Amino acid sequence: MGLMKLNYRSEILGSFVNVTIVFPTDMMTVSGREGRFPYDKKMRFQTIYLLHGGGEDDSTVIRYTNAEAYAQRNCVMLVLPSLPNSFFLDTDYGVKSGTFLTDELPKVVQSLFASSPERNDNFIMGYAMGGSGALAAAIRRPDLYRACIDISGGVPIGLNLDLLKGILSRGESPLRIYEKTFLPPDQLDGSIYDLSYILKKGLADGLEYPDFTLICGSEEGIILDWMKAEYQILKDSGAVAEMKVMEGYGHEMPLWDHSLGAAMDEWLPLTRKPVYPEE
Repeated sequence: MGLMKLNYRSEILGSFVNVTIVFPTDMMTVSGREGRFPYDKKMRFQTIYLLHGGGEDDSTVIRYTNAEAYAQRNCVMLVLPSLPNSFFLDTDYGVKSGTFLTDELPKVVQSLFASSPERNDNFIMGYAMGGSGALAAAIRRPDLYRACIDISGGVPIGLNLDLLKGILSRGESPLRIYEKTFLPPDQLDGSIYDLSYILKKGLADGLEYPDFTLICGSEEGIILDWMKAEYQILKDSGAVAEMKVMEGYGHEMPLWDHSLGAAMDEWLPLTRKPVYPEE
């Protein structure tokens, strides 16, 4: 695999941002070697937007998981934006991390790299805070992704609005920035943070939503309860959703690494080859 560190000034964020790009090279050839795919200036790759956890950045996923190796054997491109403690949302205090993720980043990536722009070739997933962020992005912009995988999404961000309201009202979050991200509890209904409302309205309007897969460890305690509730909301709304409980795992990197590998090897509908113009 090739790995590139991209740093550029985001128009939406108003600041420079780091993005790690992982792209297939080991499976490619310029000399026609059997079993490898030929380079072509018009070829594109299926792409996974992979979101890191809270307190982390884009480098953490590469350093602590085998995501690059999983991407290599599945011939898929990874895009890892660095948005520490952002919740991957547009915040009430003005930082538009969610809009950056869905409106700006794909355009930059598809302009500079061989990333396929087709919805069926794009996926989003993440773990912990990144899992919640992936779920939110897929609900807000279902036109961008074929499938979404939320692994250990331990941050209530609006699909279960009653839970979010309760946490904000009681001041239970250990992070003050979490409380400042959202509108006051009495203003959440029907807002950009009301993901259940957005999902139900989109389905009623006939929008095609990604397939959702929620992954949680059996030993994740209250996070497992939260994710079961979110799964039920997805199902009751009419979305295509599946939940997998991984026995023996807690809220920990071994679960996330295992799930990233299983997602690329089994759960995501990957072609595991480049997309060429004639196809």
